[in-house]
Amino acid sequence: MEGLSIIAGRVWKTFLKGGKGVIRFMARQSGMTVWYILALSAVTLVAWRFDGTPELSGHNFAQGVRSALIPALVLGVVRGLILICRPRMWRRLLAGGLTAAVTILSLAEIWLSFVLRTRWSDRIIRLIADTGKSESGEFLQLYFLTPRSLGIVVGYLLLLRVMYVLLRNFSCRISARNGGYVAGSICCLLAAAGIVWGLQPPENNYNALNSVNTANRLIWVSQLYGKSLANVKALERTPRLADGHLREGYEAPERIVWVIGESDSRAHWSAYGYGLSTTPCIEAAIARGDVLLFEDVICFEPRTYRMMEILFSPYVVTEPSRTYLTKPLTPMILRKAGYKVRLHDNQATLVKGDDQAEVGTGNFMNSWRLSHANFDYRNERMYPYDADLFGAERDMLHDTVKQTLDIFHINGQHFFAGNRYPERFGRFTAADYPHRSDLSREEKEQVAAYDNATLYVDSLLLALSDELKGQDAILIYHPDHGEEMNDERHCSVRTLDSHKIPQAAPYVLEIPFMVFTTPEFRERHPELYAALRKAASEKQSLIYFSHFLLDLAGVESRYLKREYSPLAPEWCAPPRVVKEIGKYDVWIKKHR
Repeated sequence: MEGLSIIAGRVWKTFLKGGKGVIRFMARQSGMTVWYILALSAVTLVAWRFDGTPELSGHNFAQGVRSALIPALVLGVVRGLILICRPRMWRRLLAGGLTAAVTILSLAEIWLSFVLRTRWSDRIIRLIADTGKSESGEFLQLYFLTPRSLGIVVGYLLLLRVMYVLLRNFSCRISARNGGYVAGSICCLLAAAGIVWGLQPPENNYNALNSVNTANRLIWVSQLYGKSLANVKALERTPRLADGHLREGYEAPERIVWVIGESDSRAHWSAYGYGLSTTPCIEAAIARGDVLLFEDVICFEPRTYRMMEILFSPYVVTEPSRTYLTKPLTPMILRKAGYKVRLHDNQATLVKGDDQAEVGTGNFMNSWRLSHANFDYRNERMYPYDADLFGAERDMLHDTVKQTLDIFHINGQHFFAGNRYPERFGRFTAADYPHRSDLSREEKEQVAAYDNATLYVDSLLLALSDELKGQDAILIYHPDHGEEMNDERHCSVRTLDSHKIPQAAPYVLEIPFMVFTTPEFRERHPELYAALRKAASEKQSLIYFSHFLLDLAGVESRYLKREYSPLAPEWCAPPRVVKEIGKYDVWIKKHR
């Protein structure tokens, strides 16, 4: 026993001696660790308002620090290990290289944020990968070699240098004065805070565009890019497979306008029976006979990126998933048949998209090759409000080109809905919901903002339909999916499992769908209009939309299955399936 106590004592002394060494080691790195935290999370301090102006966001910065703590501590420890390694001639070079890498990474993110109003994304990585030498020169001249851009670079480098010097001197003084214990304690507290905070689930931060630090985001988008690259390369081989021609004896509409909304729930349309007048323009058009309101349409899942893939491909989700990569996208088929196809997207361009949903808004079309194969035109600018996009592109709806398809992808009622409409459309307030005694004032304000955004979309559709007067034209509107808005449960945005919860599913899956036709269209295409009227009374699903569109456009293709088009005599009322649920009508009847 005495021998064991001697051994235990020696082990304890060795442990204490090693512990002091660890503390001194952490003390030497405390300043650099804090510098890494600030360098990685500094970009999150700036958030961009929906109108493109910057604002300081303490909330975003707190989230950025949260996500930067653990990576920064790891980087600090790695740098410390490099500094004590041999040979001595390489250690400072390696440590300096690590610091330079973090500097460049953070600087690149700051530049992307201030110049392109975006963050590191698979879109940016693909843009870099697809850019040739001549395009690189044009890009540098247009974006980088400008006084504003160079000022951002120089200013941020000076700021990082000042932070580096101050923190290094601070940590050295503490280390010399107190043997490293104070600085070591700070590092230990940071490590503990980082682990505890890192293990906590993040708060609902859906609309905070800068809540993930540079390192985490770049790792994430690099993994995403790697996974999606193979799919994109496969899709890039499909344009040569596209076939299509106009059906003999079929008089196609001269102009088709397809508007894809965002987060629009059928339950909040007064045209479908909602208590407040959120769609007065559409109701007036229905009364005039200009609009057909489809009674029952659902989406496949409440995710923009997935629904965009489904809407733009003749692939149907009931087929094996691998077949998606073997079929040309629907715009390619339409162009092959002679249609001029233009995309007007207020959520994404080839360069920029929604920072939170960067994977999604048309990611599968964002290689140069796919974009050029799909569209004759694509806008390069996004706007604060959807009406601004309409105003900028409206002249295209009056050109003399026959057989055109103009696709508008709008922000609609995307969270936060209060940012989606001008102040003059703020008709509804919390006072308009006295019947919702179950909601707090804040929740009533959320519902009011959503209803105001719905009212705004209603006015946009009226303005767009006015542009089509006197033409042989048809306008189709539907959103990609619906939204929860404190309807049957206290939730003001859809969650990952909303479509699987009976109280939430109808609001995120059941969507409005309307078709506007001009008198000229109805006069020229009476049989087609009759087929549309019949289709409006049937249960429909967006998973078959491409077949509906191709049939409406009068395009014959081996990828068109007439049994999936409600306009065709061969239509077989195919099953309406939902992700992870199966047949929606069976499931909802069982659970409601």
